Formats: sequence, C-alpha cells, structure tokens
Amino acid sequence: MNSKKRSRRRLMLVSASVILVCLSSYFLVQLRISPQREVTLTREQKEVDDFLRDYYSAYGNVSVSRLLMLFDDEAILSAPDGSIYSGTTEIRSYYSRVFMGYENFTTAREVVSIVVRGGDACATYYVRTRTWYFGATEAPQIFTKEIFSLRKVEGRWVINTLLIERVPAK
Repeated sequence: MNSKKRSRRRLMLVSASVILVCLSSYFLVQLRISPQREVTLTREQKEVDDFLRDYYSAYGNVSVSRLLMLFDDEAILSAPDGSIYSGTTEIRSYYSRVFMGYENFTTAREVVSIVVRGGDACATYYVRTRTWYFGATEAPQIFTKEIFSLRKVEGRWVINTLLIERVPAK
C-alpha cells in the first residue's frame, strides 16, 4: 500500500515536471519568435493605432474598397519601388496590382513611433508581411517600414500620405 502511494506521488511529480518544462519551453520559443518591445501609448496614440489596425486588416483581407475608405481623396502613396500614386484612383490601381494573384496577407507590425499633434498624426511601423496564394507551400516574407501621415477630418482619421520602404529582415 505504501509503495503504491509512493509510485503515484512519483508519477504525479514527473507529470508536473514535464508540464512545467513544456510550458516554459513554449514561452521561451514565443519570446524568441516575437521579441516585440512593449510600447505604452497615450489615448490619442491608441486611437491612431486602432485606426491603422483597420488599414492592416483591410490589407490582409485584400480589400481595396475598405482600404480606400481610409485614405483622403487627395492622398499620396509612395510604393517600395519609388513610384508615387496620387489620389484614390491611382491608389486603387496600386493596391489592385499588389493584390493580384494573392488570396490574403498576414502582417505583423511593430510600432516604432506615433506622434499626435491636435488633428495631425504621424505613425511609423516596422511590418513583416507574408503573402498567401493558391497552391503556395511556403509564402515569402516582405519586410517594410511604413510611415503614415494622418489628419482628422470630421471627427475621424484619414491617411494623407503613406511611404512604404523595403527594409532588411530584423
């Protein structure tokens, strides 16, 4: 009877140890995969970040119409290849070309800075984008630095300018 209790305790101890090792390994791996630094945002900065979360959501879902709703009618977009697109008609053609042939995009973004001054804001992100298309087994990753200039119009933010630069992988 005593040996049964001892073996049961040993089994429980070993099980608990294995669970703790697995959990700690998981968290260590997660930390190495996404070493995002914690950025504390003010209420105004969070408002801008939430607005731009809509941008990345629309981008991930390859929705040109949702993206265009976030831009000012006279917005300017500078693409990674140096091309400039002015106004929503040209920006529509840019995103239509970018999205051609892709099912969706997954993005991971890191806030570099968000500066809000009254009705104007500037937000900078480092972004890792993975493209997905039909039949792909390993999607390529694209690393960019994206700088948004925003303006508040009638109580909501709109994108005035967007500069997208390719950067090396971090």
